[in-house]
Amino acid sequence: MKEKNTGMLSRIAFSIDFKDYDTDELCEITKLMAAKKQMKITDGAANKLRSFMKPHAGTKFRKRPFCTQNA
Repeated sequence: MKEKNTGMLSRIAFSIDFKDYDTDELCEITKLMAAKKQMKITDGAANKLRSFMKPHAGTKFRKRPFCTQNA
């Protein structure tokens, strides 16, 4: 965000760096979100989700929004 709004750096004197979730953590988040909607992610579906995300590990691919928008 700071690259898109260079004036922000002069207004905010600190930043917080959050580590990325790993694939297993994202699958658990997806399962929890589905459970809140009275849905269940099967093991097969979780494995497909993992196999989809694995090639993107370490890239700028935004995994969390994928999980939250498609859960």
